[in-house]
Amino acid sequence: MNKVASYLNQYISGNVFDKDSILDAYSTDRSIFKIKPRFVALPENTKDVSRILTFLNQLALKNYKLPISVRGSGLDKTGADLTNGMLISMEKMNHIKEIDPRSRLVRVEAGVTLGQLNSALALHGLSVSINTHPDHTIGGIIANCQVDSFASKYGGIIKHIERLEIILSNGDRLQTIKINHKKVEQLKSGKTFEGKIYKNIDNLLSEQKQAIAGLSNSSYDSSGYPAITCIKTGKDFDLAPLFLASQGTLGIISEVILRCDVMPAPSRHLLVTFDSISKAIEFLQFSLSLRPAEASIYDMRIFEKSEEYGKKLKFITKKPIDDGFLVVVNFNDGQKKNSKNFSLCLEHLPRRSNFFVEDKENQIYLKELIGALNNYLNSDARGERIGFLDDFYIPADELSSFMDDLARIEKSFKVTLPLFGSFATENYYVRPDIKLEMLMPKKDEDDKAIEPLIISLIRVFNEVILRHKGSFTGGSPEGRSKALVTTPAMGSERRELYRKVKEIFDPNNILNPDIKIGVDQKQVIKSLRTSYDDHIVI
Repeated sequence: MNKVASYLNQYISGNVFDKDSILDAYSTDRSIFKIKPRFVALPENTKDVSRILTFLNQLALKNYKLPISVRGSGLDKTGADLTNGMLISMEKMNHIKEIDPRSRLVRVEAGVTLGQLNSALALHGLSVSINTHPDHTIGGIIANCQVDSFASKYGGIIKHIERLEIILSNGDRLQTIKINHKKVEQLKSGKTFEGKIYKNIDNLLSEQKQAIAGLSNSSYDSSGYPAITCIKTGKDFDLAPLFLASQGTLGIISEVILRCDVMPAPSRHLLVTFDSISKAIEFLQFSLSLRPAEASIYDMRIFEKSEEYGKKLKFITKKPIDDGFLVVVNFNDGQKKNSKNFSLCLEHLPRRSNFFVEDKENQIYLKELIGALNNYLNSDARGERIGFLDDFYIPADELSSFMDDLARIEKSFKVTLPLFGSFATENYYVRPDIKLEMLMPKKDEDDKAIEPLIISLIRVFNEVILRHKGSFTGGSPEGRSKALVTTPAMGSERRELYRKVKEIFDPNNILNPDIKIGVDQKQVIKSLRTSYDDHIVI
């Protein structure tokens, strides 16, 4: 066993591994990359994480820098939870520490999954109203600040955060709470790393006023650290927003206190098909006036593909089904209010529309929809459709023209790009059927490297998104894959601002140094998978 692993295993309750079979198991996520770590650490508590970072920071001070990445459930689609250094998996830090039903607060370790948490909260009539995959960890949801399909009604993860416990790059602990000017001054006058952070951030806010003011319209762009605009209110400080979408580059989330909601009434769904994007958008815009829990749209070609594998939507009678869009609206406001909303929606539909309203007799149709979508995402021989074009923002008034440009990209790259996602949050997904040759680096006749087709597709896709006033990082941050195009687009002033933020929290640059603003194209291309994986993508 390597000396680093052997040393750490003496001082932590968990384990550090350097066995090849274990390292291989942690070398992929849901992205287009494969990066084998040198070590995998499975801490069992906050002390373990602190001791690991303390030791690795000490090594960095001696000019031995081992990059550190943190991993939840391995569902990241940008490669941000992969590293060739020390990978810290939070899978054993999955304990719900405390539930306070009266205050509607819950304290959890960062490795607790959303499904695990909401199952426990349900016993108290509570929930965290986030609609994403139940296997996502709470720490991962915060570190990626994912825009879920319930966010338009419930506000997303940011509305639920009461307090974060962060392990800083030197192993110190930081609790994010709103502190007043007097407390800030006390911290700044001390010699702790926490005090230095407050002092340097305060100075940065003063020195970079103009650059920070230019970030005011970046609410749909989570690349870099745009939440620098939100951490100071008057003379009060709260560093919590900076860790949203930071992807483990500023510190590692170890524990979280969340505010909970009263469990909503059971949901009911309305499913409608439309033969044009304009009709679908017009109906969706009306439905939003009724404040649904979610309102989503699906390119019907998704279901044409799933039908080839035996997954049919029986309520869709139109043949062929590869033309048009399916709209799904979900209300959860109680039986009486739900019925009224559905009546208003049905009155707004065109005559002879193909639709159904969920009830006990036809719930099978909704299950068929979920089954068909999952079948599409996993229908190719490899068992995956990689989400490297997921989580992008397109404003509602640009969606129709964006779809026209999407069709042009399909012809140019000879791929199929059916869109689906949340119209309510304006956050969408495209899952192309990737061919292996798109991942493989190539050379021209003069033996010069040619950009892989998949990187070219990312560039063109981003250009089209920007043309339609959107953002490639509207629903989640950039990681490795999206950073190739988002970081250069920031401009030098904004990049320098974010570089300084990173340096304040991580002066030795050991926390995920090669993602976000630290991405390197050559390393990205070198890290592309050269073979398919067998992940199940949902």
